[in-house]
Amino acid sequence: MSKYYSEEEILKRAECTDSYAQIKSILEDVPTAEVSEIKRGEWVEDKTNTSQGKKVYYCSLCNHWQATKNQRQLNQIMYMNYCPYCGAKMDKPQKQYETFGFDEKVVSMATSIAIKKVQRPNPKYIAALLKKWHDLGFKTYSDVKKYEEEKNTPKQ
Repeated sequence: MSKYYSEEEILKRAECTDSYAQIKSILEDVPTAEVSEIKRGEWVEDKTNTSQGKKVYYCSLCNHWQATKNQRQLNQIMYMNYCPYCGAKMDKPQKQYETFGFDEKVVSMATSIAIKKVQRPNPKYIAALLKKWHDLGFKTYSDVKKYEEEKNTPKQ
C-alpha cells in the first residue's frame, strides 16, 4: 500500500536543516499522484421513516437511504464498507473491535477475506475469522497477516 505525504509538511519539517535544499530538489522531481481526503460516514437508522414496514438506514454524509426487509439485508448494509452513492468510507461496527480487541486493520482484513470467500461482507464469517484469530492468540495486524500469508503459501 502506498503512503502519501504533504510536500508542504515535509518542507516545513526540513526547514533550518542542512538537507532542506536537497529535499526540495528531490520533491520537485518526484512524480505526483492525485489523491483526495477520505470521506467518512456511518449508517444511521432512521426511526422516523419506514418503507412498507422495513428498517431504513441512511448515509450520514449524503443521506441516501437503504431499506431492509430482513436481518440478512440489514447485516449487509451495516457491514458495507462504503456508501454506494457518495463513496464515503463507512466506519465499522464498534462491536467487532470491542469483542476481540483487534484494531481496524485486522477487521478490514477479515472483511476482505470474507468478500473473497463468500462474495460479500458476511458478518458471521467476519466474526468467525476474528474469533479464530483471537483463539489462536493473535493480538496485532502483523500476527494475523503472517499467519494468513503462511496459510496461503503452497507447501513444497
